[in-house]
Amino acid sequence: MDRLEIIEEAIDTVRKIDGVSKKQAERIVDWFLKTDSKDSAKVITMLKKMITDISHCEICGYFTQQTLCQICLDPDRENQLMIIENHNNLEKFENNRFFKGKYFIFPYSLDQEFVSNEEIEQKINKLVEYAKDFDEVILAISPTLAGEITMEILKRVFIKNEINCSQLAIGLPIGSSVDYMDHITLKQALKNRTN
Repeated sequence: MDRLEIIEEAIDTVRKIDGVSKKQAERIVDWFLKTDSKDSAKVITMLKKMITDISHCEICGYFTQQTLCQICLDPDRENQLMIIENHNNLEKFENNRFFKGKYFIFPYSLDQEFVSNEEIEQKINKLVEYAKDFDEVILAISPTLAGEITMEILKRVFIKNEINCSQLAIGLPIGSSVDYMDHITLKQALKNRTN
């Protein structure tokens, strides 16, 4: 039996969410169809409210309902700046409470053939100007090949502008087996070993 076209369209739309499989999208749409109309209407109202009321902080790029987010407005933060890739990374550091500085979301992957893109260039210039006010800038970008290239490009820009910069150490995850580690992780773990 074929589904109604409107249900198929709803499933296809929900599948556009990162990480949502076809089966998960079907379950979400099914929930909307089977649940009490008040509950589904409430979810829809909240989603619409999020879309209209939430924007991005003018400084760091995190979510806010004002011009600046609570983190950027907090005068008690340490004078360190962490460069991260996305909102999820920021929330991970914030929820674990072991970083007390401020953040800057840099959502771009820069490759070796980095050609000046106006949007990226503006974001880098904004980042450099902001970073000058901090004692240290910490690059916390995922150590993928693209992430490593991005960090190298940003490091060069920071060095050129005399900005103190470091990056997160890479090592062996707790509970992992050396047998299954790639050579780059093993090399970095050996290089960053502690006494």
